[in-house]
Amino acid sequence: MSNNINEPIFMLIMSLSAAEKRHFKLYISRNQANESAKFVKLFDVIDGSASYNEEHILKKIPDISRQQLPNIKGHLYGEILVALRLLHTSKNVEIQIREQMDFAKILYNRGLTQQALKILAKVKIVAKAHSHFIITLEILQFEKDIESRHITRSLKGRAEELIGETNFAISQINEVTNLSNIALKLYGLFLENGPVKDEVQSREIERQFKDNLFSIKEDQISFYGKAYLHQSYCWYYMITLDTTRYYRHAEKWVDLFTKHPEAKKRILFYILKQCIIS
Repeated sequence: MSNNINEPIFMLIMSLSAAEKRHFKLYISRNQANESAKFVKLFDVIDGSASYNEEHILKKIPDISRQQLPNIKGHLYGEILVALRLLHTSKNVEIQIREQMDFAKILYNRGLTQQALKILAKVKIVAKAHSHFIITLEILQFEKDIESRHITRSLKGRAEELIGETNFAISQINEVTNLSNIALKLYGLFLENGPVKDEVQSREIERQFKDNLFSIKEDQISFYGKAYLHQSYCWYYMITLDTTRYYRHAEKWVDLFTKHPEAKKRILFYILKQCIIS
């Protein structure tokens, strides 16, 4: 595998910023045994290369054999991901939530049930506030598992509370899934066929999608539901050549992220996609 820029470990290392590379070096230096480890040498060689070249690597690091290289690459890949997770935990709410869930599992496995439940209750509030309903459902399932195995409190009211929360989370997930499917299908139709060519095509697009979109109440869905709703409208009106309504929903789409600054990092994907088709 010589001179391959698509090698996963090469692509990952090339994606790192200077700050992330420094953090990785600090992370591995915490264990003195790592400083001379083969995976560290591999990182340095790949980082200083313009492409992935196994012959060059084996020549630069003679104590790595060809048979060892796949395992060392895998280990290096994992260590980089762990370092990135540690670096970006404070910047990514979803990573923070999952970290707290891991802590709750550790506490529960040690028999500290009440402490685990307290963490889950707190992190569930954060997950709901950021419209992470799939994670919310995972938290609820963990809570239900604990409540069903242990007498932790009066289960009578608690059971109904958990069932109600679960049903609401499922309804939100279904809504977002439905809207994301519509958006993806419209996007696919646009890539395949472009805008409508005549009245017959226009009526067919309207028949397929208008009822699905126009029946949704924006004030009754979550942030991600709203994002996919306006994305769907944008594709719909782009395909049907209604530029006025397209602009109106594109503006609402952008405003939605403006009102939720914590989600702005995710808008890059949408901006890139819009630039490509504009």
